[in-house]
Amino acid sequence: MVRILSVEDIKRIVAKEGLQAILQQLLDQQLADFKRWNDFSKSSRHATHGHNGVIELMPIHDRKYYALKYASDHQDNPSKNQFTVIAQGILSDIETGAPLLISEMSLLTALRTGALSALASQLLANPNPTIMALIGTGAQAEFQILAHHLLLGINRFQCFDTDPEALEKCCNNLQNYEIDIIPCKSITQALDQANIITTMTSTNQKHILFDVEQVHAGVHINALGADTIGKTELDPHLLTL
Repeated sequence: MVRILSVEDIKRIVAKEGLQAILQQLLDQQLADFKRWNDFSKSSRHATHGHNGVIELMPIHDRKYYALKYASDHQDNPSKNQFTVIAQGILSDIETGAPLLISEMSLLTALRTGALSALASQLLANPNPTIMALIGTGAQAEFQILAHHLLLGINRFQCFDTDPEALEKCCNNLQNYEIDIIPCKSITQALDQANIITTMTSTNQKHILFDVEQVHAGVHINALGADTIGKTELDPHLLTL
């Protein structure tokens, strides 16, 4: 029997378990999976670029399960009453090929990505970070903020977006949490004294969001937006420092 998870199913699970508990479980599971990295057969995602966006297929498997994620990213979808990012996933038995689970993965991906970034920050950032800068404040930014607040205890988030409406929406959606969301007028202002920098831009182009000189020693960077060939957010010289 194939189990099917909808957005409403995932919402009910989060409501029952609590957001912090769900994010912690996702962090723990991803850490366990990274520890058995060599057990997985991995391949680059297959991306098909259209006029208005991109559709991607992301397969992976170990000796027991085969998983495939389908994801699309179309920036003008909100004007058509559609989500910008739409994703589904399927999990199958590797021996028989029989599908075991079909899941909506737009919300699940947002939760997983938030937890994964928090895991990277937990392992790689200097201890006790207090300020996080966010470049790009689409829907994923809210999950990044919540994950780093609930799992790492960060309370100050300095945010910048080229779209003032996206920045305002992010601030408004998180106003009920006891955290400081600081809307910034520039990337430079957002980076000021930040211990962690998270970039989440979505343009399908090569960009350098900030200069190497703007990153002080000891800063950890999570770069989420550069997810396919031809998309960059960082100066490659950062990798040589």
